[in-house]
Amino acid sequence: MSITKTREVFSLPNVHYAKGNMNVNYAQNHSDLRYYNENYPGSGISNPAIHTPFTDLPNANEMSWYCMYGAPHRDNDELWSLMGHIYKGGMWFKKKSVLKAEGHYNTQKSADGITDLRTIKKFYDKTPSESLPAVTDINNYFYLPNLGLYRYGQFFIAAWGGGFYWSSSADPESGDNAYRLQFNNHGDGVAVDIYDRDGGLFAQPFSDFGDN
Repeated sequence: MSITKTREVFSLPNVHYAKGNMNVNYAQNHSDLRYYNENYPGSGISNPAIHTPFTDLPNANEMSWYCMYGAPHRDNDELWSLMGHIYKGGMWFKKKSVLKAEGHYNTQKSADGITDLRTIKKFYDKTPSESLPAVTDINNYFYLPNLGLYRYGQFFIAAWGGGFYWSSSADPESGDNAYRLQFNNHGDGVAVDIYDRDGGLFAQPFSDFGDN
């Protein structure tokens, strides 16, 4: 198979290390303005993002609709590039406009139609299809690559083989965590769950990947 083009994923400014190499220049406490927002208003109280780019992200409820009704399709062969390197792997999801047209999108309630994840903790998971979307249907989908994550000064990408994307919603039961959408290329499912807020997941609007 000949390769004619790869997806160009946004660049990461001031990053000169990848795939597990250590760099100690990362935010480690609240004295660093890059550190996460430690505000916690109390259990069961919505605690949304207050700074960009996190305010531009889907909230936890929206993430659950992508997970449960976005008909995720795993694609371990789709090529994309980051920081001058070519990688492959990610997940296809139905676009927001398609979910809305099908009646499967709500900012105020999660995919069960009842629970507001911003005030009640709940997780979602879905087993993705292992086949690609039909060619005739591909324009209804957008592709999220397995961009990996940062952790304690290390950037893991190919080694982790997963996509980890922040929502704009904090955990309603703790100030230390926030909701994310996550998946990998190891056969596991797509999930909306929580992760430590000091972890370096990607804070990127889905519209940057072709969602609309």
